[in-house]
Amino acid sequence: MATLDLGKIKLVNRGTWSSSTTYTADDIVQYTDSGVLSTYICVVSSSQGHTPSSSGTTHASWDYLSKGIADPIPSQSGNAGKVLKTDGSSLSFGTGGGLALIASGTVGSNVTSFSVDNCFTTDYDYYKLVYMYGSSSWMKMRYINANGSINSANGYYFAGSWYRRDAGGSHDVGQFGYFNQNYVPLGYFDGQSNQPSFGEFNFLDPRNSSYKTQYWGSCASKYSNHTKRTDLVGSYDAVGEVRGFQFFVDNGSYPMTPTNFHYRLYGMA
Repeated sequence: MATLDLGKIKLVNRGTWSSSTTYTADDIVQYTDSGVLSTYICVVSSSQGHTPSSSGTTHASWDYLSKGIADPIPSQSGNAGKVLKTDGSSLSFGTGGGLALIASGTVGSNVTSFSVDNCFTTDYDYYKLVYMYGSSSWMKMRYINANGSINSANGYYFAGSWYRRDAGGSHDVGQFGYFNQNYVPLGYFDGQSNQPSFGEFNFLDPRNSSYKTQYWGSCASKYSNHTKRTDLVGSYDAVGEVRGFQFFVDNGSYPMTPTNFHYRLYGMA
């Protein structure tokens, strides 16, 4: 009796394509071409070593059964603190409409100084620093130069005003200003462990080599029965890039600790 070859009566999934396997008509495989995973169907009686597709173009031995698409989300690597944006046709990570968190944390042990380096970049024009420090001292700051050295030379200048009121209702106000110092202050009065001093300070384009990097902001504190507020502005009297800054305490007997010190730095384009 004659034999009638009906061939395959259903598709056969052969899994991931392999160059060492011989495929026949109606075999299906999965293969990744240029980062896109697709499913292919063999359309010839025998195929071995024929890559299903290259750069999106199929080999004569194969047709697409189900064509995949490239992942529309770009790599997240190196994009911490950024948001996903579209230009109407493609996606990318960039700066959001508000402030982007660049750096945050605290110290790992009792220290009298702590550097936040390489935090100022050309990605942002404007930066906002917030911090708290709960101890019987007050916080100072120095800039980190473009070469990584901490600028502790004389030449900082700053000015401010303060308001102070005690529990009995007495109050006083004052102004101050200093030139040719080796630091600028981030506070002007001591805090305490259960009522930390805390402040918010702003920087304009510190990586601009044509600018004298300026900062301005305010700090609040409470010591004993006195509540205090200080407004500050300062700079270094020479143009140059600044890539970071160093916190350090006025009184080394009261170091920063993991519980009494925290900071956050934000950037805005």
